[in-house]
Amino acid sequence: MNSLFKLGGSLESRTRLILEIAGFFLLILIWYILTMASPKPVEATLFTQEEVAGLNKYIKDGQLNEEGLEWIATQRGDEARADNYLSSDEIINLFRSRDDYKIGDNKLTASELEYFGTRRADPIVRPGILPKPMAVLKAFPDLFINNALLKNMFRSIGLNLMGYVEAMLLAIPLGFLIGLLPFFRGLFQRQVDAFRYVPLTAVTGLFILWFGLGTGMQVHFLAFGIMIYLLPVVVQRIDEVDKVYTKTVYTLGATDWQTFKTVYFPAVVSRLSDDIRVLTAISWTYIIVAESLGGQGGLGSLIWRIGQRQGRVDKTFALLIIIIIIGILQDRLFVYLDKKFFPYKHQIVNKYGPVKTKTIWDDIFSYAGKVVVIFIAVVYVLLFINQFTLTSTIGNEPILSYYFGETAIVIHFLAICTAAYYIYSFIEKRR
Repeated sequence: MNSLFKLGGSLESRTRLILEIAGFFLLILIWYILTMASPKPVEATLFTQEEVAGLNKYIKDGQLNEEGLEWIATQRGDEARADNYLSSDEIINLFRSRDDYKIGDNKLTASELEYFGTRRADPIVRPGILPKPMAVLKAFPDLFINNALLKNMFRSIGLNLMGYVEAMLLAIPLGFLIGLLPFFRGLFQRQVDAFRYVPLTAVTGLFILWFGLGTGMQVHFLAFGIMIYLLPVVVQRIDEVDKVYTKTVYTLGATDWQTFKTVYFPAVVSRLSDDIRVLTAISWTYIIVAESLGGQGGLGSLIWRIGQRQGRVDKTFALLIIIIIIGILQDRLFVYLDKKFFPYKHQIVNKYGPVKTKTIWDDIFSYAGKVVVIFIAVVYVLLFINQFTLTSTIGNEPILSYYFGETAIVIHFLAICTAAYYIYSFIEKRR
C-alpha cells in the first residue's frame, strides 16, 4: 500500500488497470451526486384555451410562426412556472428543439416532460450546466434517430483526415527545405517561428473570403491550423539530429541525397510521429470551429445547432464524449503505426536478464489486428465498387459519398497509400 504513495514510484500493470477502472467509476459517481435531484412537475398541456385563441392568427397548417413564438413568450413570462406551465425561455427552448414549430395535439411528449422536469430540479449543479449521466446516455439513440449522428460523425472524421493529409504534404517537405538548406533557412526561419502566434479564430473571416463556406474552406482552415504548429517542429527535429550520424556517413563517402535518405529523413519522421499524435487533440478544436462556420454538417455543426440554438446540454455532452472516444482511437492508431514503421523506438533492452518473450495475448492481439485490417479492406473494396455501380445508395448518393461527402477522396488516397505500402513490403520480403 505504501508503494502507491511513494514519490516518483511506479505501478504494476495489474494495479494500474484496477485503479483506472476505479477512477472511471468514481468520476461517474461524483457526476451522479452533483446532478442527483427529483424532477419537478410540468403541465402536459402546452397552451391554455385563451392562449390558443390568441395564437390562431399565428398558426398555419398546425405550425406556429416566429411572430407567434415571440407573442406567447411575452405572454408567459417566468410566472407560468408557478402553475407548472412552461415559462418564456422554456417555450422558446421547446420550439427551437422541434425545428418545424408544429403544435400537434397541444401536448408535451413524454421525453419533453422529462426534459423540462429535470431542468426544473434543484441539484447541486443545475441540469442546464451539467446534465444527469442517464440523460446523456439517453441522448445517444436520439442523436442517431433525429440528428443523423453517423453521417455527421463520418463527415468530421473525413475532414480531420483530409486536413491532416494536406498539412503533412505541405509542412514536411517545406520543413526539410528550410531546415536543411541554409539559403531557405535564412529566408524563412523567422517567419516560420512567427506563424505559431497567429490566432486561428481571427483568420476565419479570411478563409471564408478566400474559399467560401464549403468543405474546401474547412479543409484548408484545418490544414493551416495544423501546419503552423507542424512546420516549426519539423525544423526543430532536424536541428536535434545527432551530428555523430551525419559525420559518420560523410566519412563513409555518402552523398547529400544518401545522407538525407539514411539519416535525416528516418530520424526526423520517427520523432515527428509523436508530435503529430499531440496535434490530434488540437485538430479537433479547429474542426469544431470550422464546421460551425459552414453548413456542410459534422459534429461541430451539430454541437452548435443543438447546443446553442436548442439548449440541449445532454446532447452536447454526448457529442463531446463521442469526440473524446474518436480522439482516443486516433491516438491508439498513431501508436500502432508508430510501432509498425519505427519498431526500433519501442525496443527495450533488458540489462539484467533475458529479453521478455511474447505471450499468448501478444499473438491473439496480433491476429485480431490482421483480421480487422482484412475486414476494413473488404468493406472498402465493396464501397469503392458501389461508388461506380450504385448498387446501394442513400438519398440517391453512393454510401461512401453520403457519409463522407467531398472528403471521400481522402479515403481513396489513404487506401492507395496503404495498398502501395503492403505491395512494397511484399516485394522487399521476396528479395
